[in-house]
Amino acid sequence: MTICEICGKKFNEELVENDFLGIVYAAVYPLNYNAFGRKVCSECAKAEYESGNYYERCEICGKEFYPETERVEFDRLLSDKRIEADMWERGIYCADCAASSLLKYIAEELECKLKLL
Repeated sequence: MTICEICGKKFNEELVENDFLGIVYAAVYPLNYNAFGRKVCSECAKAEYESGNYYERCEICGKEFYPETERVEFDRLLSDKRIEADMWERGIYCADCAASSLLKYIAEELECKLKLL
């Protein structure tokens, strides 16, 4: 058994990780129980996440970010381009890198299609 570093409650780490990963947010983007940097029980993990004490690291630039806030920024970056896209489709990227990656992909796809004409 592991002891929660926030509340002191004993818990089974494997069960807590599965429980945390199964929360509603997991359907929107992948979560990483280890992103807390410490051992926490299920209730504390959910509370920490919901209070913004959860960070992912961009696979491109290394920036640490809170997914909820970064998703809003991603949508803002693409709103003037009238593009709706899944920020997490290509990996765990911050808003800037996700938008850049998506726009580069769209440009490459358009270039390929134009060559076929």
